[in-house]
Amino acid sequence: MLTVDCSGIIKSNREAGGRRQEAEGRRVKFKGSLMEFKASLMKLKDSLMEFKDSLMKLKDSLMEFKASLMEFKDSLMEFKASLMKLKDSLMEFKASLMEFKDSLMEFKDSFSMPILNFEV
Repeated sequence: MLTVDCSGIIKSNREAGGRRQEAEGRRVKFKGSLMEFKASLMKLKDSLMEFKDSLMKLKDSLMEFKASLMEFKDSLMEFKASLMKLKDSLMEFKASLMEFKDSLMEFKDSFSMPILNFEV
């Protein structure tokens, strides 16, 4: 009669089954962590896209502001040119007034000249 001791085989099968369950649990946990990491990356991607959109809007606003500043600068230059023309006109007017004053003084002086008496 032959007897076989199966207790070692049964014990090792149980241990192997336990290790398989542990490994499967670790795989499931790791897969869950990967899914969470992927979700975090997707949120980061969305945030970066929103940030990019905000930067593009800021760029557009700055370009509009720059254009407005350029228009303002042009307006100031035109205003400066107008002021220069006004200054020139005022200087000419001043010169004309000075000439008029001199003419009036000459006219006034012509009345104050003594009349010469001539005897015949």
